[in-house]
Amino acid sequence: MPSYLPVEVIDIIISHIDKSDSSILLNVSLINREWCLIGILHLWKNPFIKINSKARFKVYSKIITILLSHLDDKTQSFLKVKDSFGIPRRTTFNYPSFIRQIDFVILCNLIHSWLDQNKFSSPINQEIDYNNENSGLLSYDYSKHSDGFQFKIENLIFFEVLFKLIMTKTQGIDTLRIISFEHEFPVSYLYTLINTEKTRRSLSRLKQFKCKGNFLKRDLISLITEISHEISTFSLSLSDDFDQDLRTSQVSKFLKDQKKIKKLNVKPNNLVTPKYIRKVRTKTLLEIKLFEGNLDYMLENLLKCPNLRRICFCDSNLYKSQNLSKVVFPNLLDLEIINCNVFSSDDLSSPIIPFLIHNGKKIMNIRLSSISGNQIGFLLKISKKYCSNLVTLSVDIQDEPELEIFSKVLKRCHSLKVVDFGNKCKWQYFVNKNILYLNNISPRNLRKLRVRYWKVDIDVFKEFFENYGTFLNEFECSCTGEESDIRTLVINLVKGMNRNLVYLLIEEVEFQLIHLVKVRLN
Repeated sequence: MPSYLPVEVIDIIISHIDKSDSSILLNVSLINREWCLIGILHLWKNPFIKINSKARFKVYSKIITILLSHLDDKTQSFLKVKDSFGIPRRTTFNYPSFIRQIDFVILCNLIHSWLDQNKFSSPINQEIDYNNENSGLLSYDYSKHSDGFQFKIENLIFFEVLFKLIMTKTQGIDTLRIISFEHEFPVSYLYTLINTEKTRRSLSRLKQFKCKGNFLKRDLISLITEISHEISTFSLSLSDDFDQDLRTSQVSKFLKDQKKIKKLNVKPNNLVTPKYIRKVRTKTLLEIKLFEGNLDYMLENLLKCPNLRRICFCDSNLYKSQNLSKVVFPNLLDLEIINCNVFSSDDLSSPIIPFLIHNGKKIMNIRLSSISGNQIGFLLKISKKYCSNLVTLSVDIQDEPELEIFSKVLKRCHSLKVVDFGNKCKWQYFVNKNILYLNNISPRNLRKLRVRYWKVDIDVFKEFFENYGTFLNEFECSCTGEESDIRTLVINLVKGMNRNLVYLLIEEVEFQLIHLVKVRLN
């Protein structure tokens, strides 16, 4: 079937698909040749995505098979994978050339999964003879480590080879995430891999850089400072236990050399102080995440950033701030409060109230997470009062009093379009009565609703979707029951609503005997 749309229009359409939704990208790639090429480009642009399901991740690790097929015969022979494990001799596209994003941990886990399923499960001894490798394939000296509990030498070798393959083939990496908490990599391994001519060239226009975990960061930060000056999103998390090599001056140098910093997230420690903020280009900064320690100093300096759109307060005692009640950010649209105390146990007054009085009218998006005690209810009340143009609300709900206040927000905030609520990361049981309570209201202004980590019985799910499905465009909620029963239920309910089902995804949640249901309607 010929395409009646210009490729530029197809590209715009596909760019609006969630990059983590590989199933939709694969489906649109089957339409015709034009859609296939652009769909595959988008699919492989960000291949290293987080997948919570172990079963899906196991299937997803086949990406390693495709990458291995792009190695030359000599390298395949060195890795002991030539003509084995279903590695194709040819592929339809030059897939590594499409890659624009690298996530070290996800790539490492994919390699580990692939090796476990293939090479390590083979009865034939196929160990890599890396001690006698002298052809220049490897940059890191693996002989100084013994294979064992901390490092799997074969995993590291596969990682280096595939990382170098991507750096050689790619037209440029936009996003680099280096996160390591389980000592996946030796101390100097990361620096060695990045400090090569091909990697430097591939990272020269890096736009997003995230660095977090239990490894030394000074040399790595200094190296990235040399390589790229185009970074717009920078995330750095430091701890007092593992980050004793990095100093404020090095972070300041990094930020000073970046011309377009828009999003900044630096969690300081005892050696990196908030004074780094003075080196940020004030006119470009749009988003920032603030932590405990010299919060007032940070707020004072942020007043120099006229285009600041989003602030996230994290791990802080906000009630101690002297400046929070005074600052005004004329263009602030998004507010996020994570794991903070907004008032003390003996004083219920809070500087967050005057902060919202000064800034609340323009705030359109609020997220409240990991906030203990009755402080969620307090924040919901004042948000409802002072943020009259609220469009998006994300909140953790722990008990009935919080649920009651939350329902009042849903009823009275008529500007709300997107709501995300539930538990943060642990499954919560006995929530059916909470769902039925919310089912008594019909906030018809909503267009997207996500219920997270609430285990809902299928009968209650039916009532809930029967009500909210009449006006929502996107709906996400867990549900007990078999996949076939849930699919039939949703399809029949949508028909009864006289609406069109655009998308239905039902994913099994491991070890929970439930399914996550995602629905899109028009």
